[in-house]
Amino acid sequence: MNARKVIAVVNQRSGVGATAAVLSIGRALVKRGQKVLMVDLDPQSSLTAVCGVEHTSSASMGEVLGGALSGRLSMHDILRDISPGQVLMLAPADASLSHTEMGLQSRMGRMDVLRSALGTVRPMFDVILLDCPPNLGMLTMNALEAADGVLIPSKPDVSDLRALWLLLAALEKVKQELNPRLDVIGVMITNFNFRLEHHKAVLASMKAGGLKLIPDSIWHNLDEQSAHFENAIYVPGSPEAQVELAKSMETWLKRGPSWRGGATKPLGITKTHEEP
Repeated sequence: MNARKVIAVVNQRSGVGATAAVLSIGRALVKRGQKVLMVDLDPQSSLTAVCGVEHTSSASMGEVLGGALSGRLSMHDILRDISPGQVLMLAPADASLSHTEMGLQSRMGRMDVLRSALGTVRPMFDVILLDCPPNLGMLTMNALEAADGVLIPSKPDVSDLRALWLLLAALEKVKQELNPRLDVIGVMITNFNFRLEHHKAVLASMKAGGLKLIPDSIWHNLDEQSAHFENAIYVPGSPEAQVELAKSMETWLKRGPSWRGGATKPLGITKTHEEP
């Protein structure tokens, strides 16, 4: 496959497992022969750290994107090979991205900065994954402008539903005013306990709101799937989840998502049965 797609992994709520989602998707696709680049756009540089890069030596996304002025490095200058024998590469981040966020505010063509940078390496990869900061600031908006698709990691908790609704509304505005080609791939549940009724209720509410859940094969029949996961807990990094995750992402890469836009109404809780 030579899809050459850019996917932004976005949620303005922190602690939802966005970085783990990016790493899980990257590893899952590489195992199936894809060439993957993961781009850390978060000044906290969690993806960079979890990939084992302790020091960027100023060769990071901040030096590529610059700020009020253009960056001094190219994407080729900063790429790190994090999986020898496979094409899984990282564009690391460090604290300099905080200055990028502020500097871009006063820069001409600020919304095209990331897209232009990615264009120099895009032919090298089948998929580019963008790990975005937990906000809708300038770095995230650059990612959404550069992306072909957006994946929303979310926990199945009541408190996450409102944030999800607000993000979907914001994405509709992005599609209308900034990037009409942007597809919402779906919501990626990052931690699910098959034994918790409130997790099931939140999942039912997401389905009722018309959301595409990734990977769809796992959420189609909860009772059947619960036996496949250790302790009846689903996390994207588990071997069972990675297989299904790769299949779902490859389906989108080939055909595009089956769900596009919509679902910007408030998401409530669909009650199942009472917990004992």
